[in-house]
Amino acid sequence: MIRRVMGSQSPITVDDVRNEPSTAAIVAAESRIQSIVFAPILDPEGNLNGLFTAELDAGRPAFQPIESELLGAIAKLLSTSIAERKSRGERDAMQSRLAAVADLESLNRLVGTLARDFNDRLTVVLGIAERITQQCRGTRLEAGLEELMRSAEAAAVLTQRLQDVSAESPGGAARCDLVTVVRESHGLLRSLVPADVDLSIQILEEDLPAALSHHAFERILLDLVLNAVDTCDSGDSIEVSLRSIEVSADRLSEWPALELGRYAEVRVQDSGIGIGEERLQEIFEPFYSRKRSESGEGSGLFTVYGLVQGAGGVIAVDSVPGEGTKRTIRLPVEQGTGREDLERRSIPVLTSRHATILLVEDNEAVRSFTREILEQTGHRVIEAMNGRHALELVERISQPIHLLVTDVVMPDLGGVELADALGQRLDDLQVIFVSGYAPGFRGEEILQSPDRAFLPKPFSATRLLEEVDARLAQLGQLH
Repeated sequence: MIRRVMGSQSPITVDDVRNEPSTAAIVAAESRIQSIVFAPILDPEGNLNGLFTAELDAGRPAFQPIESELLGAIAKLLSTSIAERKSRGERDAMQSRLAAVADLESLNRLVGTLARDFNDRLTVVLGIAERITQQCRGTRLEAGLEELMRSAEAAAVLTQRLQDVSAESPGGAARCDLVTVVRESHGLLRSLVPADVDLSIQILEEDLPAALSHHAFERILLDLVLNAVDTCDSGDSIEVSLRSIEVSADRLSEWPALELGRYAEVRVQDSGIGIGEERLQEIFEPFYSRKRSESGEGSGLFTVYGLVQGAGGVIAVDSVPGEGTKRTIRLPVEQGTGREDLERRSIPVLTSRHATILLVEDNEAVRSFTREILEQTGHRVIEAMNGRHALELVERISQPIHLLVTDVVMPDLGGVELADALGQRLDDLQVIFVSGYAPGFRGEEILQSPDRAFLPKPFSATRLLEEVDARLAQLGQLH
């Protein structure tokens, strides 16, 4: 009978249910019923939501056509009412989500503004701490100063994590050696894990370059370990492992999203309480919340998922409640042995270079610190408070400018616009963009040019000089 109603999409009247095979079940259940009307309740697309029925007992006249039409009209009213309620519910849900998005956007702007100010301050703290540490080598102050620098660097990581969550993280195309990042992150990872939870790290390779920045991969490690920590109790263990694997044709069924080739496999496995199947499906959602006290499922991996996808990799999480959780990432290994981390360390500080550098920074403390570092290595520095000021200075000076070091976010005229304007006036101009907060910074597009680089705040004096020398090396020998 339901098929007949769906096919006709209009009321169907059965005068005598005893003579209709499809209503035999009704006769068996209710012997008093003789006549019945089935009116369909449809959704706006014509799909059947339910049936509106009316029955007459035996001995009463069968339904008249006008009565069947009236019952059909009632069914249509029910269909309309249900559709409106559903539409209103969806509309209310959409408005709630839009309000949440608006609140999130406001929070993003607040986090970004605070992060920029905090990164500016950290740049100065790191720079001064590094300078004093070098002067106090071999003294009783050395250990304390090194701890100060480690704390400042840890604060920088936390600030960057806030920016990642708020989707206001500046950056561009990058490359790092995963092995180097894991080794250098050991201390930070250990600090995240409670003392009564065992942490072990296994590295089975010497060189695994991937299309990720040093910070991005460090962020992946931190979030994976934090997710594991939130599922562990006293006495549990967390194992971080890094190895190289070859995805061949006979192994594609394991990871169908991958192509043939060499991959770095990062695995963070714990012996904690595990994650339930229902919650496991939500772990990559942006609003997955940490509810350790209630369910032990830990923090979500939304940011990790985005970073891994952006690097051409895949991620999977497998868990058995009561036995633990395994988080596995596979990232394509870049060809060649050049590594962002090792390349930067191999660049000597070429103090014999005496370049003219235009420094544009609206934070006076950062500008002063940066100028001192550059002048100590023999460079001539021209300072500007903002982009407009920089253009005015360039109009008044006659000597060539070899390098522009500029903040990205500045009032009136930003760093990218400034670099574009100066690039039309000055030949072979090298550019270093610096920022701890750069909403809308088109890193991958802008940094395609070989004469441009990005240096995130906070940065140390050593890191600044490395990047400066890398840019000046593009120009050849300067006099």
